[in-house]
Amino acid sequence: MTAAESPFGDLLQDYIVECLPLAEQVGDAFVELERRWQSGEPGDDLLTTVKGRLHTIKGNSAMMGIAPARDVAHALEDACGFLGRAADAEESFRKALAVNPDDPLAQINLGDELLTQKKYQEAVDAYRKAIKVNPDLPNAYYSLAIAFAEAGLYRDAARSWRKCAERAQAAGTPGNKETADRALENAKLMDEIISDAEKALKERETKKKELEGAQKRAAAGAGAAPAASAPAAANEPPAPLTAPNDESSPH
Repeated sequence: MTAAESPFGDLLQDYIVECLPLAEQVGDAFVELERRWQSGEPGDDLLTTVKGRLHTIKGNSAMMGIAPARDVAHALEDACGFLGRAADAEESFRKALAVNPDDPLAQINLGDELLTQKKYQEAVDAYRKAIKVNPDLPNAYYSLAIAFAEAGLYRDAARSWRKCAERAQAAGTPGNKETADRALENAKLMDEIISDAEKALKERETKKKELEGAQKRAAAGAGAAPAASAPAAANEPPAPLTAPNDESSPH
């Protein structure tokens, strides 16, 4: 939108000067938030700061009639609110486990919450604790498999889904049968992903060896070329014979 198109055209430059740095700070904060989550560090302080900046951008954009910026800021502000509630949920589950650390369902709930925050290792630890307390819970293995799959550990995911299927089949209820079927389908999908990856790796190694072989042959051929041209004189036709210079022969 240009200054002429906006009813607040004279204020457009002021809007840009104020909101552009805020938008850049929001982007930097989200990058830092992702880094913290991946390393297991808290990020609640960033969420509070980001929400304030987004609220300012949303309000200024609405006043200027810049709907796309307003809508994006509004959506991101809502996301920060959701993430903040997620942090509260995590704290609630941890408090429940502090009272009863042997509650496998609370461990699974904590793992599920950590998984939504992409804290894969912490989620895996929570699911494993639940399994240690009660190794017959199919849902614990199912959630553990999801955490492994999202972390790119496809072999571990396949094994966990198969264990889930074993426990679910042993339970024998219709609901558990559906869980077992889904788990086996997912395990098969992991096998296919692993197989495709191994095939691609094998093809890459084959091409690498072929390239190395071609380079070696080219290098060997270049080194042998001068030696091949040396005996060329042996292939030249012999010089014509001439009569001996016999001084006694008549002239």
